[in-house]
Amino acid sequence: MPTYPLTIPSELKVRSHYLRKQHAVGVSESPFDYQQQVYVHDGERYLLDLTFAPVADADAAAVITFYQDIQGMEGTFSIDISGYDKSVSGDTSITFRLAKGGAPGYRQSINGIWEFDSLQLAEVV
Repeated sequence: MPTYPLTIPSELKVRSHYLRKQHAVGVSESPFDYQQQVYVHDGERYLLDLTFAPVADADAAAVITFYQDIQGMEGTFSIDISGYDKSVSGDTSITFRLAKGGAPGYRQSINGIWEFDSLQLAEVV
């Protein structure tokens, strides 16, 4: 049984990322005259999409273990977002989990290179 939050293995290199902040805002619209009411709430969280570079066969075991230990939306892991958001300072380690259910996958190509699914993450609030 894994212990959370997990640590992303060093063998898994980020190829690209997409970081954004989501604010809790609701909107209702009248079906008669289409007037809208906007409800702004205090909640906010980071959303982060990570895409990874291929991994050599010799380094794949640690990454496979990490992907298996995520266990869908149960698993959490901490990420220092200072490398992804230059506007933050101080303690920038944030705990994330998968934004959607299901386990991320991986596959090995014929030449022994491993490819790992990108991760769509939501901050644990």
